[in-house]
Amino acid sequence: IISLLEQNLLHAVEEISVKRGFNPSKFTLVAAGGAGPMHGVDVARALGCRRVFVPRDAGVFCALGMLDSDLRLDFTRVMETALTADGLIGAARQTDTLIEEAKKELTEEAESISDIQFESVLDLTYKGQMRALGIPWNPGKDDVDAVKARFETQHQQSYGHIKPITPIRLVATKIVASIPAVHLEPPSETPNETRPEPASTRRVFLDNKNSWQELPVFQASQLGAGNRFMGPLIIECETTTTFVGLGDELSVDSAGNYTIDLR
Repeated sequence: IISLLEQNLLHAVEEISVKRGFNPSKFTLVAAGGAGPMHGVDVARALGCRRVFVPRDAGVFCALGMLDSDLRLDFTRVMETALTADGLIGAARQTDTLIEEAKKELTEEAESISDIQFESVLDLTYKGQMRALGIPWNPGKDDVDAVKARFETQHQQSYGHIKPITPIRLVATKIVASIPAVHLEPPSETPNETRPEPASTRRVFLDNKNSWQELPVFQASQLGAGNRFMGPLIIECETTTTFVGLGDELSVDSAGNYTIDLR
């Protein structure tokens, strides 16, 4: 059951990495959520990652992110035209209209119009292609060649090829309007000079090779900055459970986050 679950998690990570042109083995896997830290090391190992990062507040990571995120609204106008100089002129006019709409909607949230940040995006696709790519652009400054080059770079990264002789279509213009958040200050802990002892032990099935083993179980409240442990072990806290695999090394940083270096 666990193997099937972790295979599904593996495919989910591949969906947002490999299919976007990124090699996950070159990155650190962030394991968040209530169950993410329990399966993070096995999924990371299957992806070829060398390190897993477990945030201090992993179990409420989405809620924490919402509190620390900019206020954002997206505005869109559908278009259907070729990527030409005239097409970009029309897109620039639509962009101006969208910016005015965004200002009216966000004035109650912002202290002044100058607090609102705008990003202009064009949805582009090859003729006959269904899925568009969102390409940032600077209306009035970027010409057709600049936008085309940016689109082809993104297409090459996403799909592994480009179509030099296929016409490019402009299917929508977008504005991303945002107001910067007052970001939360990261916590800071004093180094823990003592090495905590396990709160308990638990009999755990590791895998077919290592079978059942008696693992130490630590409480997150016991751990502090600078603590290091070799796996296998389990760390429990109020909102999540972290599993550290055989031969993996866990360290606690100054903000109380966990870094797990895989064997």
